[in-house]
Amino acid sequence: MLEPVLEELGQEFNYKIKIVKIDVNDNQHTVSKYGVISMSILLIMKDGEVVDQSVGNKPKEELTKLISKHI
Repeated sequence: MLEPVLEELGQEFNYKIKIVKIDVNDNQHTVSKYGVISMSILLIMKDGEVVDQSVGNKPKEELTKLISKHI
Protein backbone atom coordinates (compact mmCIF):
# COMPACT_ATOMS: atom_id res chain seq x y z
CA MET A 1 0.00 0.00 0.00
CA LEU A 2 2.93 2.34 0.56
CA GLU A 3 4.50 1.80 -2.84
CA PRO A 4 2.30 4.16 -4.93
CA VAL A 5 2.58 6.91 -2.31
CA LEU A 6 6.36 6.55 -2.15
CA GLU A 7 6.61 6.68 -5.95
CA GLU A 8 4.61 9.93 -5.91
CA LEU A 9 6.86 11.35 -3.21
CA GLY A 10 9.95 10.43 -5.23
CA GLN A 11 8.63 12.49 -8.12
CA GLU A 12 7.51 15.36 -5.90
CA PHE A 13 10.94 15.58 -4.30
CA ASN A 14 12.45 15.78 -7.80
CA TYR A 15 14.15 12.43 -7.26
CA LYS A 16 16.29 13.82 -4.41
CA ILE A 17 15.29 10.64 -2.61
CA LYS A 18 15.76 7.05 -3.67
CA ILE A 19 13.00 4.55 -2.98
CA VAL A 20 14.16 0.95 -2.57
CA LYS A 21 11.83 -1.97 -1.99
CA ILE A 22 13.24 -5.30 -0.89
CA ASP A 23 11.74 -8.76 -0.55
CA VAL A 24 12.32 -9.80 3.05
CA ASN A 25 12.40 -13.48 2.09
CA ASP A 26 15.23 -12.94 -0.40
CA ASN A 27 17.21 -10.48 1.73
CA GLN A 28 17.48 -12.02 5.18
CA HIS A 29 20.90 -10.44 5.78
CA THR A 30 19.51 -6.93 5.21
CA VAL A 31 16.43 -7.66 7.31
CA SER A 32 18.65 -8.84 10.15
CA LYS A 33 21.12 -5.98 9.77
CA TYR A 34 18.40 -3.34 10.23
CA GLY A 35 16.30 -5.24 12.76
CA VAL A 36 13.21 -5.34 10.56
CA ILE A 37 10.35 -7.02 12.44
CA SER A 38 7.40 -5.63 10.47
CA MET A 39 6.62 -6.03 6.79
CA SER A 40 5.58 -2.39 6.35
CA ILE A 41 8.59 -0.48 7.53
CA LEU A 42 10.09 2.60 5.98
CA LEU A 43 13.71 3.25 6.86
CA ILE A 44 14.97 6.76 6.16
CA MET A 45 18.68 6.57 5.44
CA LYS A 46 21.25 9.28 4.93
CA ASP A 47 24.87 8.58 4.07
CA GLY A 48 24.25 4.85 4.58
CA GLU A 49 22.89 5.20 8.12
CA VAL A 50 19.29 4.88 9.33
CA VAL A 51 18.22 8.32 10.58
CA ASP A 52 14.50 7.69 11.03
CA GLN A 53 11.81 5.09 10.45
CA SER A 54 8.08 4.61 10.15
CA VAL A 55 6.14 1.40 10.72
CA GLY A 56 2.81 0.68 9.08
CA ASN A 57 0.79 2.49 6.47
CA LYS A 58 0.88 6.27 6.99
CA PRO A 59 -0.88 9.10 5.17
CA LYS A 60 1.07 10.83 2.42
CA GLU A 61 1.23 14.07 4.41
CA GLU A 62 2.88 12.33 7.35
CA LEU A 63 5.44 10.63 5.11
CA THR A 64 6.17 13.95 3.39
CA LYS A 65 6.99 15.55 6.75
CA LEU A 66 9.13 12.58 7.77
CA ILE A 67 11.17 12.62 4.58
CA SER A 68 11.43 16.44 4.50
CA LYS A 69 13.19 16.46 7.87
CA HIS A 70 16.14 14.62 6.36
CA ILE A 71 16.71 16.26 2.98
